[in-house]
Amino acid sequence: MDAYHLPEHERVSLKRLHKTLKVKREADKVKAVYLLGSGWAVKWTAEALDLDAQTVRQYFLDYKNQDKRIRKTGEWVKLHDTGKESSLSQDQELSQHLDGNLYQRSKR
Repeated sequence: MDAYHLPEHERVSLKRLHKTLKVKREADKVKAVYLLGSGWAVKWTAEALDLDAQTVRQYFLDYKNQDKRIRKTGEWVKLHDTGKESSLSQDQELSQHLDGNLYQRSKR
């Protein structure tokens, strides 16, 4: 457990950062690091956040491997998922949208 210990000033910074986040996955990343740094076991942290234990460990490693300046800015927590482009044409997307949504009126 000592491998995951964080000094008090880092835990305070994480708590502050957590309060500013609006994206749940980013907030969970910060909570995972905070809880591990506070002495929680990986198993309990993963269970509390409904995450895989390996994911929790990786979040902590990501945090520890960042430069201290980046830790302070909170940039380490940002998600870099880019997704992929849609394979549907615009007509297919419109058709799919209209199939799932019923409109009572149309604008002209």
